Amino acid sequence: MPVAAWPFARLIAFRFGVIAAVLLMSPHMFWVVPGADALMVAIIRAWHWLATQFGALLGLDVPPLAPTGSGDALWNYLQFFLSLIGAAIGTLVWTLASRRRAHPRLAAAMVVVLRYFLAAVMIGYGMAKVVHMQFVPLPLARYDTALGDMSPMGLMWTFMAHSQAYVLFAGIAEVVGSVLLLWRRTYVVGALVLLAVMTNVVVLNYCYDVPVKLFSSILLVMLGVLVAPHVRRLGAALLGYPAREVPPRVRGSVMYERVRLTLKLALVLLVAFHAYRHVVISRWIDEHRVITPLHGSWRAERVVIEGVERPPLFTDDERWRKLIFHEYGLAVRFSTDRRQQLGLEVNPTTQTITVIQGGIFRHVWHYKLLDAEHLVIDTPTIHAELVLEPPPPLTTRGFHWVQEQPYHR
Repeated sequence: MPVAAWPFARLIAFRFGVIAAVLLMSPHMFWVVPGADALMVAIIRAWHWLATQFGALLGLDVPPLAPTGSGDALWNYLQFFLSLIGAAIGTLVWTLASRRRAHPRLAAAMVVVLRYFLAAVMIGYGMAKVVHMQFVPLPLARYDTALGDMSPMGLMWTFMAHSQAYVLFAGIAEVVGSVLLLWRRTYVVGALVLLAVMTNVVVLNYCYDVPVKLFSSILLVMLGVLVAPHVRRLGAALLGYPAREVPPRVRGSVMYERVRLTLKLALVLLVAFHAYRHVVISRWIDEHRVITPLHGSWRAERVVIEGVERPPLFTDDERWRKLIFHEYGLAVRFSTDRRQQLGLEVNPTTQTITVIQGGIFRHVWHYKLLDAEHLVIDTPTIHAELVLEPPPPLTTRGFHWVQEQPYHR
């Protein structure tokens, strides 16, 4: 049976979308494949080189490629625009070279590609939340930071990480939506779940200046593409009208079906292995999260430096104001409000504190707990007497079903 020709606008939009999707996915397509890190890095470097040349034509100086953690670097935007330009050129060449007026098989294949790509990416983000890799439990030192000193992203990260129950909820939603994408009969439901989740993520990224605006927006558009062909059916069902049934998948030969099932199993296993890697990394993070006997925020009541007692002046950049022993080390807050983060090892037997500076230099301090709330520390140059501060309300308030009045501070 001959395939009906598509309207010209749909044909052009489809061809443009296919090429753009492949180009935009290319730096991330091998993220879940074990042993493909070198290939993924090579693709990223090639894109960065192209973005650098494109930037030079526009008079823009593209910084060197570096693992900054930002997905909104200048080269990322240049890569995005290069992808659109490449898609436009490719669409023109494709249209001039091909007389086909419809691509139903390619459209079905691209839906599968988008489903598995989005499933792999989103299950990675979801598992990172479920196993406490993203939005890790806040160290005690974070609660000692003034609200006005936080950046918008820092504020968002703090309120997310403060409630591990909410992080778990968000992660489960992403994992469930991702798993539903893996099967033809459930992928629309999965796409709808992820569409809601990613809309919230994109709004947070824009409103709190999180540098994943570009990538999260691309993911949101891809999810919209998956849902778009089913909007009429979904609308009809929601409004109480009969919705037409989805036609069954056209099956091929026995050999074709075996190959298809083998590839599907391999892809599902890859996605599952990608999720498991997050569990392994999470265990490593948990091993480095240690609560010592000195855990808490200690206010320096008396500080003697090289035999001279130093009064608590806000201009003294050497006097300790607080020592905060938290889950990942030691935070020193000086009188001028300068802060220093140090690695930490506490030995209760010898009553010694080994502080690690820059991951290399190690210094040994001696301490004595006079009682549960009073601590004395001696370093080669400093004698300090400290008092334990009460824990902040954010860590003690907890959850209440019954509240006679709001506890709003």
